[in-house]
Amino acid sequence: MSETNNSNRRKFVKTATAATAVAGFPHIGRAEIGSSNTIKVGLIGCGGRGTGAATQALKSDDKVKLWAMADAFPEKIEGPLKTLGAAFGKERVEVEKNRQFTGLDAFEKLAASDVDVILMATPPGYRPSMLRKCIEAGKHVFAEKPMAIDMAGIHHLMETAKIADEKKLAIQHGYCWRYSPANRVGFDKALSGELGRITSFVGTYLGGTVRALAPDATQPEGMGDVEWQLRNWINFEWLSGGPLLEQCIHAVDKMAWAMGDVAPIA
Repeated sequence: MSETNNSNRRKFVKTATAATAVAGFPHIGRAEIGSSNTIKVGLIGCGGRGTGAATQALKSDDKVKLWAMADAFPEKIEGPLKTLGAAFGKERVEVEKNRQFTGLDAFEKLAASDVDVILMATPPGYRPSMLRKCIEAGKHVFAEKPMAIDMAGIHHLMETAKIADEKKLAIQHGYCWRYSPANRVGFDKALSGELGRITSFVGTYLGGTVRALAPDATQPEGMGDVEWQLRNWINFEWLSGGPLLEQCIHAVDKMAWAMGDVAPIA
């Protein structure tokens, strides 16, 4: 493919930077309407959220194609690939065997492939380092929340955002309520002063139970510690940050939104 065509295919984020991410995943491909170019999407992390993100991307525009998949475990690719293929057809889900990457370095292999956009739905403990690798590879990225689980990860992420800005690459986050029409109307009223001055905010987050390990759960014989913890990542804080951070971060984000994204001063 010529450099001109390659550039045209990427126009959908040509003005986006790390600071001004594309306007609302799953509409990540909308700006390419009218173009004959295909947007090749790669998925890192093929569990439930990753499969959902791929579904949303494929629904966003018929020029979006799922091109590559990566997961630590092979069976995590097999099921979603079959499901997505049945839903969208082989013309839209074209993940050949040589673009199915597995193992702990699978994300590096996918980042080095010829995808245009990467959807990242892995355990957040790895997110800062994975995001850096994808940005260094010149890819636009949708990264699920939370973006990091500790301050070291946050600082690493901020440096990655600077690199993305320099490369004119987009980083889109998974704080989905900012793109909910109903929530936007409500928060617009709050931020405009129509509801008065906000002085405090109490946030709640109502959701189902996380996939907690049963009290009598035991690590299978022959399975290493890393594999056991990765397969049950929500239960281990070095991978998830804990259920409060991993899930209730949405409530924290709404608090920040309501306060105009101005950091509180002690």
